[in-house]
Order: sequence, then C-alpha cells, then structure tokens
Amino acid sequence: MEQLQHMDKLAQEKHTHLEQQTIEYLLHLLKDQGVDNFVANGVGMILGPGINIKRDPRNGRNFEYLSEDPFLSGELGSSFVLGVQSCGVASCVKHFAVNNQEMIIDLFIRDMKDQLLDQIQKCLQLGK
Repeated sequence: MEQLQHMDKLAQEKHTHLEQQTIEYLLHLLKDQGVDNFVANGVGMILGPGINIKRDPRNGRNFEYLSEDPFLSGELGSSFVLGVQSCGVASCVKHFAVNNQEMIIDLFIRDMKDQLLDQIQKCLQLGK
C-alpha cells in the first residue's frame, strides 16, 4: 500500500512540483488498478482542489483547503489542476469565494480580491 503526504502537508512545505507529481501519481495508480479510461467509466472530472483559505479553525471544510496563505493556495491549486489535466481528466476548482466561514461574514471587496479571488484566477489561467 502506498503512503503519500496529505496536500495540507505539501502546502506547508511549499512544494508545488511535489503536489503536481503526487496528483499525477495517484491518477496513474488508479489507471493501473483497472480504471484505464476515466471518461469511459463515468469519471470526467475531479472535484478539487479546494482553494479557499483557512480563515477559521472551526470550519468543517478545512481538510479540503490547501493553506491559510492565498498566494500559496493559488500556486498549489494550479499545480493540482495541471496534474489532473495531464492525465486527461478535468478539474473543478472549489469552493467559490467566501465559502470558508459559515456565519458573520464581514468582508471588504478589496480583501475578497486579495484573499479569495486571486487564487481562483490563477487556477483558471494556468488550466487548459
């Protein structure tokens, strides 16, 4: 059985190339297990990466997100997207802005752009 680092750990170490390689490796492992054609088996898209920032430690979705740092989330998120797309599968970046806090969301437009929208834009620009 293979043991790979969690994406959260890769984010802490800032190894974007390792994240892309890890995603590619995982997809190739799945193909080796008999899932040789994702589209033929009904899998045309992977729901990820989750690139919201971790604003509140009580957020139940923090395990999905890559980092507290918006820049790093964008870097790692785009590496994730490129890794998935290199295997012929689409990637759905999630969750769109301001989905990382459940209640009392007071956020200025500038903060939203700086903290939430830049990483989404980066993933969209680098993806195919």
